[in-house]
Amino acid sequence: RLPAVRRARALAAAGRLGRPRRARAFYTKGLLHNGCHMVDFLSFFLGPLREPRVRARRAAGELDLLARAAGAEVQLLCARAREYSLNEADILFSAGRVRLCDNGRRLEVWRSRPNPWAEGRPQGLGGGTSSGYPSVGRRLELDERLSGPSALGSAMSLMLDEVVGGLDTGKAIGGCPVGEALRTLEFCERAEGLPEER
Repeated sequence: RLPAVRRARALAAAGRLGRPRRARAFYTKGLLHNGCHMVDFLSFFLGPLREPRVRARRAAGELDLLARAAGAEVQLLCARAREYSLNEADILFSAGRVRLCDNGRRLEVWRSRPNPWAEGRPQGLGGGTSSGYPSVGRRLELDERLSGPSALGSAMSLMLDEVVGGLDTGKAIGGCPVGEALRTLEFCERAEGLPEER
């Protein structure tokens, strides 16, 4: 279940995408609605989000937040639900990228590869490009083998199937441990109560 998401998380957890650098997520319908799903998604990859700061507050629950997780800066930006629905995220690592796109229906994994355009050019700080930036000799490329449908749109029905199965068999249920779900809810409720930074 949710194979693309689990594969991407396994790569990140094994360090194969490098260190987390920055994450940005867009959501609609308020922090305690779709926003908490974005917090949960980011926490799944980065660990618990900490130090929430409200950068902007619009309608009830429509917050733009800054936070930290695993040493990375995290931005959660709320779009206006009356204009459109949006639930997407982008997590940048030092050697890769995980992108939740197509309104949450597709997960992409990008990996650092040698840049054929940089072959034969000086590397690092001693070399450079015409723009003055160093040529690092690597670029991110989409890894189609690891990318695919996120299946997050069917997560609710999967969870309900597990609940019913758990009630019938007495086995543990759910893909998200209760402690993680409570941490997500606590983070969102705490952020809701914070004043907007000036």
